[in-house]
Amino acid sequence: MNVLFWVNAFPTVSETFIRDQVVAVKGQGVDVRVYCSLGKDREAMVALAGFEASYLLSRTFDETDVLPSTWRRRKLLVYLIVFFSVFKGHYRYYRKALTKKRHAAYPKAYQLFFQVHFVLKHKIDVIHAHFGNNGLQAAVLKELGLPVKLITTFHGYDVRLGLREGGGLYKPLIKAVDTVVAISDYNRKCLVDFGFSESKIVDLPNGIDVAFFKKEKVDRDAGVVRVLTVARLEKEKALHLGIEAFAALVKAFPERRFEYTIIGTGSLQKELLDLVVALKLDGHVRFVGAKSTVGVKAAMNASDIFMLTSIAEVLPTVLLEAQACELPVLATGVGSVKAMVADGIVVPANDLNALSLGLQRLIHCEPEWGKMGVAGRQFVKAHYDMGLVNKKLIALYNA
Repeated sequence: MNVLFWVNAFPTVSETFIRDQVVAVKGQGVDVRVYCSLGKDREAMVALAGFEASYLLSRTFDETDVLPSTWRRRKLLVYLIVFFSVFKGHYRYYRKALTKKRHAAYPKAYQLFFQVHFVLKHKIDVIHAHFGNNGLQAAVLKELGLPVKLITTFHGYDVRLGLREGGGLYKPLIKAVDTVVAISDYNRKCLVDFGFSESKIVDLPNGIDVAFFKKEKVDRDAGVVRVLTVARLEKEKALHLGIEAFAALVKAFPERRFEYTIIGTGSLQKELLDLVVALKLDGHVRFVGAKSTVGVKAAMNASDIFMLTSIAEVLPTVLLEAQACELPVLATGVGSVKAMVADGIVVPANDLNALSLGLQRLIHCEPEWGKMGVAGRQFVKAHYDMGLVNKKLIALYNA
């Protein structure tokens, strides 16, 4: 079976769930390729260290790989491909891709034509699009009649976009898609509201590698309580609330030593750094930038508490990773977070007082951290283990 993952970019630090899924599916004997709609960064392949980087590097494509660079070369190849397509039975697909209406809908000449050629050339059986925008692009190929199964997984920003602009945005995908994957009950409800048929919706959460994310002993100063957040430094992550809640924690327990580490990059870094200075938390709060999966796991094993401060999420995979590492968690009750937390603390979103009190409550129940961590790992292993999730995904491809 030949499967094409249609994604925004690959790999990305903030979407490790896609990377892990691609690698796991390949491990099941599926011939995998990845198409990046927004372009690829070869240097980012370092994020695949330990995850078969060389194999995936040769099978990851973007527009520069698919579309010839010059208009003259494109036109020549179009003539040749169309001529030989008559003998392969593909002529009708190429002809439809060249109709004036479809041809004019793309910013670059023959862009759709060469997408069609790419899918036919590699004998793709299944296109698995991650995010609604990529599903919409792939839906055009289904409209042309290409013999592929189209599966689309909705995540977070694509759901929020549909809520903001109306489900009609996804009308072409609603018509063309074979299966829509809902990663949470919240997503399922939204997809139904957008107009997707319930008979086409399959519930399948993002999974994590529970064998990889696990508690490991590290050398560290036992006298310091370490709080960790892994998130993009963007508005929806509300990291300013985490910093202010941490400031309140330091003030509430003057006899204790605390550190707050934030992993991630984003547009609000300067603003958040200024806040740290204003709250006189220099030396207590560290911004360490983006980290590989190995680096994130190491940080989790060097921490005592994981804090998620978001005001908008669907199913934050990092919360599963933290619980798999047996960290007690404090999280805001957005999206499906309440259903994801086994024995942690969930507080209302965008509520500084609730977040502050939740963090202080965790300090008071320090003797329970071990029990909370074990419960979290058991829960994740039972419901979100990547091995179990991907067996269901392979069955979906074969259905």
